Parts: sequence; structure tokens; C-alpha cells
Amino acid sequence: DDMANMEHVTEGKATLDVSEFMIQDMVHMAVAAVQELCTAKGHELTLALPPAPLPVRADRAKLEIVLNNLLTNAIKFTEPGGRIKVTVTASNGEVQVHVADTGVGVPPEEREHIFDRFYQVEPALTRTHDGLGLGLAIAKGLVELHGGRVWCESVQGMGSRFSFTIPINGPRPKGRGTGPLRAI
Repeated sequence: DDMANMEHVTEGKATLDVSEFMIQDMVHMAVAAVQELCTAKGHELTLALPPAPLPVRADRAKLEIVLNNLLTNAIKFTEPGGRIKVTVTASNGEVQVHVADTGVGVPPEEREHIFDRFYQVEPALTRTHDGLGLGLAIAKGLVELHGGRVWCESVQGMGSRFSFTIPINGPRPKGRGTGPLRAI
């Protein structure tokens, strides 16, 4: 699935099926999909969601992939018994989603590369975690397809916070500028 998703994103084949939905519902679905993994590692998973319904216009399935990738990374790189928190906020016409963990963290020199295809922080010969190094690249591509951005804040040995934003009212149509029309 990751290889097919990455191909669609990198070759520009990915399209959005935009609809309106409550972001809280999407977060609950994504969390339910990883709950068993979280429980198996003894993680405490908490949510901080807006109390009022927060409708967004986006591709729900693709945002679930993004959040699933961030959550599975948090689970994978957090020691048993650690904590993971998903936070959703809205401001300035954007929704922000944060996945924070108490995991191993990302070294400063690695942060600019972790969203690259096939990039993994651990050396191949001593790698202790499974994966192809595509999850974060897919997340980045799908968020950018929505007109958003994704980033990481981290302290090595203390955890990471992966975040993304998307416009609340949906992505801008491709090829349409925001400036005034001019006569030719």
C-alpha cells in the first residue's frame, strides 16, 4: 500500500475526493485503527479535541492515512509504557493536528531528511524498527496536496511532535491564482 500511495503522490496521480466532515470523527477513526498496537505496547493515548464540532473540507480517507502514518510512527518509536497525545486546534482558517510522543526523538541533523522517500534515521545494518521509510513522505505529499504543510519538533531522547495543517475550507483548485484579473 505504501509503495502504491507513494507512486500516486510522486507522479502527480493522486487526486482528492473532497467532502465536508467533522475533524473529530476522522481523528477518532484513525485512533481506533491503531488502538490495538498502542495497547500491545502499553502506551497511554490521549486526545485533546475541540469541544465544538469542527467541520473541514478535505479528503477524509487521505487525512486518515496521514494521521495513521504519524500515529504508527509514534507507537513504533516510543518505548513500552510511553505516552502519545493527539491534539487538534483551529485558527486563521486552518486546522492543525499534532501527534506528540515520549519516544526516542529525532536528532537535529536528521529532521530535514525524515520526510524524504526511503529515508530512515537508523542505519540499515543495525535497524531495530521495521518499515520502508515511506510513511512520512506519503504524509507530506498528501498534506501538501491539500495545500497544507507538515513538520517535526523533537528533543532527542525525550520525544517528538509531528504536526500538519490544512485549510479548513478545502484545498485551492490547481492553476487558480489569488490575484486580481487583468485585461490582456
